[in-house]
Amino acid sequence: MKEIYVNLKRFDIPKTYGGICPDEDPVRWIRKIVKDTAELGLGNRKDVQVTYFLPESLLVPALEELRSVPEEKRSHFQIGCQGVYREDVAREGNFGAFTVNAAGGAGHIIFGRVRQDGQFLQQICIFL
Repeated sequence: MKEIYVNLKRFDIPKTYGGICPDEDPVRWIRKIVKDTAELGLGNRKDVQVTYFLPESLLVPALEELRSVPEEKRSHFQIGCQGVYREDVAREGNFGAFTVNAAGGAGHIIFGRVRQDGQFLQQICIFL
């Protein structure tokens, strides 16, 4: 069996905030990626195991979406998460691809709620 590992690290932060997610809503984006992967038949090929590694902030919505897919379309499709530690992303700089660092910007995306105008409502996030 062939194994394909896909690292989707830093897709939890939209490009406008220094990340690499092409959608302003990373949760919507990962749900679509999981659904499309299953619909294209990548999750049920008997000769291929597909595993996506996600940032923790996208793990729950991705797993929820995966559970909504019929078993026969996801039998060889797995979702896991990356490790995290210290350094943040920076616009025009570190986008986190070669680190095992949690981006503080991801917490802003997770705990903040984006309004229509793109501004975040005030939320307090504490990372230990």
